[in-house]
Amino acid sequence: MKLSEVFRAYKEGTFPGTESLSETARVSEFAGFLQKGLRTELFNSYQNWIGPVDFMFKRVPSSLFTEVWPKLSAPDLPAERLMSGEFVRLGFNSEIVNLTNREYGAIMEIDRFLIDTDQTRMINAIPGKMGEAMGRQDHLLAYTFMNNGLTATCYDAVLIFALTAAAHPNVTGGAAVAANANYTVLGALSEANYETALVTIQGWRGIFDELINPKVTGIITGTTDQFTAQRIFKDSTRMSTAAGLDYGHNRNIHYNEVEVQFDKALTAASWYLKTDITGFVNQELTPLELMKETDESGLSFDTRVYRYRVYRAGVLGCVDWRGFYKGN
Repeated sequence: MKLSEVFRAYKEGTFPGTESLSETARVSEFAGFLQKGLRTELFNSYQNWIGPVDFMFKRVPSSLFTEVWPKLSAPDLPAERLMSGEFVRLGFNSEIVNLTNREYGAIMEIDRFLIDTDQTRMINAIPGKMGEAMGRQDHLLAYTFMNNGLTATCYDAVLIFALTAAAHPNVTGGAAVAANANYTVLGALSEANYETALVTIQGWRGIFDELINPKVTGIITGTTDQFTAQRIFKDSTRMSTAAGLDYGHNRNIHYNEVEVQFDKALTAASWYLKTDITGFVNQELTPLELMKETDESGLSFDTRVYRYRVYRAGVLGCVDWRGFYKGN
């Protein structure tokens, strides 16, 4: 049965089960039927175009206009309790970071003429393109955030990716701490440069100037080092450094050590190490949704189109610079 025939059957009540449907549906039965297909096309397309955003930014739920992120540091150390003495009160400190949500969305229209003439390919293409647009938008926000990290500041008014000379303070407003550099110009990705980056990350300090214990869990590169990353972390055989300079064995000690991602939208020669610290977040107030305009609005009658709103609300932001290290 053609799409136009399905539509007419629904409107005329000759399609099986339409009478009971028409009594309960808030919108036309066919519109509800159509919306399920549109939603599937929209979300499939969105996922195809969003890129590695969920790798770069941890997706977290939100329920407020502005979310407050307390950054708890390590507690004081316990002390020995003397006979009949009191136990020491462990102190905690925190730093507050605020992230304010934003709205993104657009209107798409399905012309009734496309239904009457059974143009299913055109109808499918519309939500597909809308999903692509929303996916591209989220991806754009993510890679722009990463690429601009050398000129844009984090919550502490220091560049998102900071060199040793102007590194992040332990707390906002404090003096720069040289150990808190999360950017070093190491050059192209290599085994040696990766290990140098690991040592730098191991020296990061917390709010009390204490050594913390971040763990590197992933790497994402631009186009230049995408294959080198695969060789270093996904090949059980160690890369050869130079003739006569290899270890006495060829076992790769970094095999499967981290997750590997690639994004061609990042600066070509850049590479970033991701840590287990929740630092870069995708704060999601309203996940991607598709909503049909009600028939009562009158626009469907005036324009002979079905109108749908695509919408999401949230924000990408930095709540702790320790979430990533930039190696080049």
